[in-house]
Amino acid sequence: MSDRDKKGLHDRMKELDRLLEVAAKRDRPADQVWPAAAAAIELLWWHDRFDDAEQLATTTIRDLADEPGRLFGRDYPFDSAFLAAADRHGADPGPRLVAARAYMPPDSVMGKRFGWLLASLLTHPPHELTGGYVWGKQPQPFKPRDQALADQPPADLTDAERTRLYNAAHNRRQFPTALHLFEATKHYPPQWYVAVWMAGELSKRGQTELATAFLTDALPDWAPYEPWDLVPTEPCLQPLLRPAATEQLRSAILATVDISRVPGVAP
Repeated sequence: MSDRDKKGLHDRMKELDRLLEVAAKRDRPADQVWPAAAAAIELLWWHDRFDDAEQLATTTIRDLADEPGRLFGRDYPFDSAFLAAADRHGADPGPRLVAARAYMPPDSVMGKRFGWLLASLLTHPPHELTGGYVWGKQPQPFKPRDQALADQPPADLTDAERTRLYNAAHNRRQFPTALHLFEATKHYPPQWYVAVWMAGELSKRGQTELATAFLTDALPDWAPYEPWDLVPTEPCLQPLLRPAATEQLRSAILATVDISRVPGVAP
């Protein structure tokens, strides 16, 4: 590992340590604590610390249950912390979900989610219920306008038409069309969610290097949906994508982390 890489890793660990420090506080309102826990859970996954992420979810739910603020008004990433740890060990997450659910109102967003998960685990493996699972659906016919684009020579499509066709292929699960579009033009899909789907399909076919390239190229399109949401997590949560989650991709993703926007973290 180069000196530059060592420094980068050291900086990333300092950021995670700071999040864990804030997540452990119990002398402030919950809404100034659980966002740091949520952010830390995502980073712990990228550091392959799945058991630690589950433990953090457990203690956060348990310790903040009496005065939870908005904690129980959401589910992710706390639900996925239990699922991902169980998936890594080939275990049943049910008992730990039941134990955690006892601390939350059953009619809350998190309570309902945990109840739904417990029922769904009877017919689905944990990774299919974890954040970012987008495979397993049957292909559907294109709408006429999108079929017209699919019928054109890919090189004749404009940038906007190419993006529309990638979107349509994702929505209709028409991977052969999406792959043909890429192979004919060498233009990667610009949207993160399309790249995730296609990377999984490529990994199924053993094309992991290309899957990594898709994820790397689309990384600038990924956008957080909450202030604590610091990194995309599909590549470390989904078994299909893990072979494509190279050290280079990990470094590129972790280099974008900015913990200063997480509530409760900034001085």
